[in-house]
Amino acid sequence: MAPKASETGKTVIVTKVSKIVKRDGRVADFDPEKITSAIMKAARAVGGSDRKEAERLTRLVVGYVAKIEKLPSVEEIQDAVEKVLIEEGHAKTAKAYILYRAKRAELRQAAAEAAKGTDGEKTALLDMFAHKSKLASIIGYDRIEAYKNLMFYLKELQKTGELPLHPGDYLNGNELATSIFQKKYYLKDLNNKLIEKRPEDAYSRLAAFMAAVETTPEKQREWAARFYRALYEGYFVPGGRVIAGGGDLYRLKTLANCFVSVISEDNIEAIYQSAYECARTYSYGGGIGVDISGLRPKGSIVHNAADTSTGSVSFMELFSLTTGLIGQSGRRGALMLTIDIKHPDSPHFINVKKVPR
Repeated sequence: MAPKASETGKTVIVTKVSKIVKRDGRVADFDPEKITSAIMKAARAVGGSDRKEAERLTRLVVGYVAKIEKLPSVEEIQDAVEKVLIEEGHAKTAKAYILYRAKRAELRQAAAEAAKGTDGEKTALLDMFAHKSKLASIIGYDRIEAYKNLMFYLKELQKTGELPLHPGDYLNGNELATSIFQKKYYLKDLNNKLIEKRPEDAYSRLAAFMAAVETTPEKQREWAARFYRALYEGYFVPGGRVIAGGGDLYRLKTLANCFVSVISEDNIEAIYQSAYECARTYSYGGGIGVDISGLRPKGSIVHNAADTSTGSVSFMELFSLTTGLIGQSGRRGALMLTIDIKHPDSPHFINVKKVPR
């Protein structure tokens, strides 16, 4: 590839970098987008927002990494990012990146130290906080750090008795409730092993995650404790998606239960775009409603190979099939289809479930 000149006059020879060595020794594919994302995260922490500049800096990083004679390691790539940021005059972004990198190393070290002890829950939670996920990059380090501190703060208050813990079984032996919590709500690691064992664990997770948005550590601790007590006493119960997804850094889940997809036009492209939106919503754990009133009725003339339309109701099968294909931890996704009563296909819509497949 031809030399790539930076705006400061330096010339960097960019060659192909295809593989890297991860911290555990495994060889993985090299993805420059991850460098851009890391630079953007650091830039946003200090008020920056120029993605094109982040992409330019990424190319310079790749140029440095390409000079390494062996397969580059993650640490060497991160060193190159720091070097480029400083050389290109982005001191504030470099500082934010260095601090983020140090905190990540601190989390990994804490998880490793915890693994040597006997507190399995603490080890599992620290592993989650140290895990690099898409959700973690969206939330940002400061919020995750506050969430972590609040989580262990609440755990300590539970141990000292300052926050209530049920002396026996919070669910009073209710098998259905226990099954629902275990299958839908309790936090699991990447191997689907339960980290949480009782509702109070989920409540501390939710309370810590919600309170992490407060502006000071004092307010965060105050509201974390208040949220926990409200959840424990049953003063309010969040939606199921909030209980399942709030604070789960391993998986990207929606925190809203219900969505609506609009079929924007009466054509194949818009119909399948809506089906895609359904599939994506299911993958995040949500349910969705679609109104098919805007589609032409059965028998309408169309200018393609079909000659006439199969009608709005015929596309219900597409949405039903999409719903069945995208799993949600053993349950079928939630789909609601509607049609205007004045639509010519409404009688067919009303009776469609009476017709055997």
